[in-house]
Amino acid sequence: MAKSQVEVLRDLGALIEEYSAFQRSRPDLPQGDLWELSQDELEQIVAAFQEHISLAKDRPLRLH
Repeated sequence: MAKSQVEVLRDLGALIEEYSAFQRSRPDLPQGDLWELSQDELEQIVAAFQEHISLAKDRPLRLH
């Protein structure tokens, strides 16, 4: 069954909050406005965030 728009927005908000906390906790990664980062810097951040999510015991990796 498809998620409602409210559920999708709630999930998106939770993901944004999780990413923000992750970014603050990792000063070793490129910082700043995502629009101003290079492709290499973005790929570095994405890989680290995916690893962070996959290691979380209480939350499985869900990209859809």
